Amino acid sequence: MTLTRTLTNVGKARETYRSSVSGLPGMKVTVSPASVTLAPGTSATVTITLRRGSAPWDRYVTGSITWQGKAHSARIPVAARPWGISARPYADDGEEFARMTNGAFGMVQPGFTGSLVGRSTGYTPMRRTSYSMPAGVYGGVFDPSATGVKKVDFTVPANTAGIVVEANTADPNTNLDLYLYKGDTLIYSSDRFWTSAEQAYKFLPEPGRYTAYVFAQYPGGPVVDFELGHAIIGRNATYSGATLTLPSTSERGQGFNFTLKPNKPLAEGDFWAYTEYRTNGTVVPGNLVYTQQSSWQ
Repeated sequence: MTLTRTLTNVGKARETYRSSVSGLPGMKVTVSPASVTLAPGTSATVTITLRRGSAPWDRYVTGSITWQGKAHSARIPVAARPWGISARPYADDGEEFARMTNGAFGMVQPGFTGSLVGRSTGYTPMRRTSYSMPAGVYGGVFDPSATGVKKVDFTVPANTAGIVVEANTADPNTNLDLYLYKGDTLIYSSDRFWTSAEQAYKFLPEPGRYTAYVFAQYPGGPVVDFELGHAIIGRNATYSGATLTLPSTSERGQGFNFTLKPNKPLAEGDFWAYTEYRTNGTVVPGNLVYTQQSSWQ
């Protein structure tokens, strides 16, 4: 991306301003000209060029550019997000956009033009465990240590593409909420609607210990029965084989559809996979992809 800014000397003396960049890890930043000399009241236009170096795709990095003179300085903050598979960083509900998709009709809107190849991990099943817990206060407020909250820990290894956690109950009178933490930091909350089918996820999570809290905000009885499922998808793992179908080239801003179909019938349940793309030798993280196998299919 190339943009321009205008610098004006509002002082009373001629001054030379030299540019410097701080922050913006992984971005290649060029300021031209690198320095300007301005008489009082005069202006100059500078060109700023931002290129991705090793910065992560689809993530913001921040920093600043400063023009330093002998007596004065001017600083502008800069935020940059290399566009990988979605022009939008977040959906209307504030969740990360385009990361979760169905393997039957996935979609990508690339920020790059060039050759395109992809790979997938294949599908790994979501592991489900049944739990029971005593009910807490009806209509209470979430407290990790309160009655009516079940705590389940997960270890997420390095180089994990994503973690997906789901909670559900067959009791129509129970409303569950789901919270995903890493240590004391809230990663994701699924608590906005009256539903007992909650889902929390994290794309490219940091390794470490994660905790899922299932909270029975409105218990249907003295004991709450529910299921908690989780899938931890390794970025370089190899699971049950699947075929990724996508075009051979991409054009910036032009969305394309892809499919990720299992190579053989899967067992009953929910399955997750990770897709990744490569263009002109550059790797671009893709999607967390799911498929579902029902007993009637």
